Amino acid sequence: MPEFSIESGDTEVLIGTRGGAVCRYVTSLSGETHHWLVRPAAEEAASFPLVPFCSRIRGGKFSFGSHLVRLPANNPPEVHAIHGHGFQREWELVERTARRAVLRYRHGSGDWPWAYEVRQTFALNGRDLSMRLELLNCSDEPMPYGLGFHPHFSKTAAMTIKAGVQGLWQLDDQLMTIGEAEAPEKLSLSSGFSLADSMLDHVFQGWDGSAVVCWPERRSELRITGGGCINNLVLYAPAGGHFVCVEPISNVPDGFNLAPAAFKSPVFELLAPGGMGTMSLLLQPQLLGQSISSDLG
Repeated sequence: MPEFSIESGDTEVLIGTRGGAVCRYVTSLSGETHHWLVRPAAEEAASFPLVPFCSRIRGGKFSFGSHLVRLPANNPPEVHAIHGHGFQREWELVERTARRAVLRYRHGSGDWPWAYEVRQTFALNGRDLSMRLELLNCSDEPMPYGLGFHPHFSKTAAMTIKAGVQGLWQLDDQLMTIGEAEAPEKLSLSSGFSLADSMLDHVFQGWDGSAVVCWPERRSELRITGGGCINNLVLYAPAGGHFVCVEPISNVPDGFNLAPAAFKSPVFELLAPGGMGTMSLLLQPQLLGQSISSDLG
């Protein structure tokens, strides 16, 4: 994976053009290195973009307009199409400064019958990392789509998350959306939900764009702020895993196979020809109750 860094003071972000991914996001302070994101495995990314859709499409099949779309199972042993194209493709580096970089991925029509272009901008301001996706529909037809980010955070015994959400998407045994529901009290995120012993794969709806991940034993936390077409928040924590994913997404699992009118909340987004959809994510770390987001560069 061709990789390069952007830096600001004592903070570095290592970016890979394969998958448009963040490979490392670290702050080195007083002889200690703080890893704000982690890789689930050595060959995997610490964070990657979800484009032009998030999560799963059942059997890789859906109908839209005049198109019957058939997508391959792109991440075996997963049997469904998952997470779009961007995380498995090579991106082109089109701009780079010491603290900022822009990648571009262009997709012609094919199994996915709509041509599109997506740009992803990474920027460091002090120790704060911002990421922004801009998706342009280059086809002459409306295109259904979804955008998202898939960051991995280190899982610890006392780890918690706070977030403002309105409900929960109900999923079947294939993790496909089948309905909407109130989030049960045991999954309340409003006052600090413990992630220590949790095995999770839940999609919360009505995310207000703000979340805080806290590691009390490390005396650190990270604030997450989303913008653009944010609708939902995924919490994913596999059994026995050393990481937790906190994923802003716009479309719900298998959203392209759902009837939007049957749900109170959006199940996917739609782009007119020449239209642009955006999503942004801002990560702001703190240590010992002291903000470390000031620009020290």
